[in-house]
Amino acid sequence: MDLLKCYDLMIKKIISSVKFTAILLAFLITVSPGAAKAGIFDQDSPLIEKRQKGEIDWEKGLIRASGTSAATPVADNESGNIAVKRLAIMRAAKIDAMRNLLDVIKTIRVDATTNVESYMISSDFIRNKVHETIRKAQIINKKFISDDGIEVTIELPMVGSFIETMIPDTGSLTVDAIGTEQESGIIIDASGLGAKPALSPRILDDSGRELYGASYIKRDYFLSKGLVAYRTKLDDARNSARVTSNPIIIKAIRSSGPGSSDLIISKADAKRLKTSSSNLSWLEKGNVIIVLD
Repeated sequence: MDLLKCYDLMIKKIISSVKFTAILLAFLITVSPGAAKAGIFDQDSPLIEKRQKGEIDWEKGLIRASGTSAATPVADNESGNIAVKRLAIMRAAKIDAMRNLLDVIKTIRVDATTNVESYMISSDFIRNKVHETIRKAQIINKKFISDDGIEVTIELPMVGSFIETMIPDTGSLTVDAIGTEQESGIIIDASGLGAKPALSPRILDDSGRELYGASYIKRDYFLSKGLVAYRTKLDDARNSARVTSNPIIIKAIRSSGPGSSDLIISKADAKRLKTSSSNLSWLEKGNVIIVLD
């Protein structure tokens, strides 16, 4: 049975349980008016990819979707219980948002050639894990659109369990780590190239040799902050704590792959990257930022 349907059945049982009042109070607290405002469609950024009922925020590493519901029929003996009615409407709105979140997630680029939907089609394990992860999405905003209707917004981080499902293997390579670090990270300026963000981009030289990718970063760093960070301005990248005080800055010469997510740098810059220091352990930490426009 589809995990969203299972979730739907579970909530229906909760509504009819004798513990309803306590659960209702706990639920309403989690979606109180003081919750964080949703980011859906209130910003115009090249790093926010908008979908019909959701968005992918690559700069903040978040996936969001909204869902709505109107009045839901309840049993005759509960017809006057406004609290029961409200919770049923809230439940239906969150389930609608979860379905929309799944549609958004399917469009996310994993790398320069493949999106999440392709992985889900090819692997029952990945499909089930994605459904499982969606259940962890948190309600970040609610809005009553009428006396009997509500819109909720839910949010899911790209790091953690989601990215772990999509990219199971990282850190297979060992980088040079002799002496102290001379640099603190790297900024790849890909502005003006039409490049697109992805969960697992690669940095290559113009002969196709990989200089950075998922095989470089240690697993703990990967799960906590992802392979790279994305920014829209070079100054913002320079000031980011991710690359701290002394990053190497390299201008990419073109993007690559059907998804335009891999970035090519010149052989001269590739050589500079390799010879700049005998300690490149910052690559294992994922101290990498890509600037897109």
